[in-house]
Amino acid sequence: MYYFSRFLTTHEIGALCTDALMAYSPTHNELDLSRSATLEAVRDRLEVRLGRRLRYFGAFLLLVCDTTIETANGNASEGWHTDGSCALVSGDCFNAWIPLYNSSRSSGLEVITDCDNAWIYEHLGDPASPLEVFVRGSASHIFDRLGASDGTDLLLLRRALRKSLLLEWKALHVARYDAPAAGDLALFRQTEIHRGVHRDGVRIQLSLKFLDERAIDLRSPDAAIVPEKQLSKHGRIEAQLVRELLSLQAKSCASNAEISQWFFKM
Repeated sequence: MYYFSRFLTTHEIGALCTDALMAYSPTHNELDLSRSATLEAVRDRLEVRLGRRLRYFGAFLLLVCDTTIETANGNASEGWHTDGSCALVSGDCFNAWIPLYNSSRSSGLEVITDCDNAWIYEHLGDPASPLEVFVRGSASHIFDRLGASDGTDLLLLRRALRKSLLLEWKALHVARYDAPAAGDLALFRQTEIHRGVHRDGVRIQLSLKFLDERAIDLRSPDAAIVPEKQLSKHGRIEAQLVRELLSLQAKSCASNAEISQWFFKM
């Protein structure tokens, strides 16, 4: 995982907030930012940092607060996962993880990096095959059924490939990205096992996906469009919160950018 502090300028943060607002639909978290000039600037700088050519694959916007993280982490995996889009790519696909707004000091990202845990990914085989993750703290009955030793903390399972691993946390290297500010960027492969962490406050998270130029996009051009669905009361509140915070952030960034330009002209 790569971490770049202040990767985006104040002006670019505001521009991405505006682009995200224009593309945002509260019934699903995928955005179409293919025409965003700021996204192109992000891609160009990442190409320089990585030393490889990239192309845009997709974008997702997520609201993270105590209630959403409880839902994500309240299952057997405790939030650990690889992206569902792994099955849609042959080759490297990178997640550029950018907070657009963050009021929490206890928020971030954890990644079981492939460079530091290569033996795990080699054993598990094809990353396009679905991966199931079970953590003892939330799925002790599975570990008991398998007769796993008391020191085992994690089960990784690829049923289709008949591949599995029982692991202890102390045997793993987990990279952690803590207390990100708006405009910081973390970069990792979508095939790396990861999860968001959060407590208190609100984070609005933009995830940009970029393919390596040699990767193959396996999506069907005739894929069905997901119909709009009726939002619950809670969903409507979340949508209003996202719109309000992104709008305020965009206005704040525009104002700060003007002040900076005025200061440097003095």
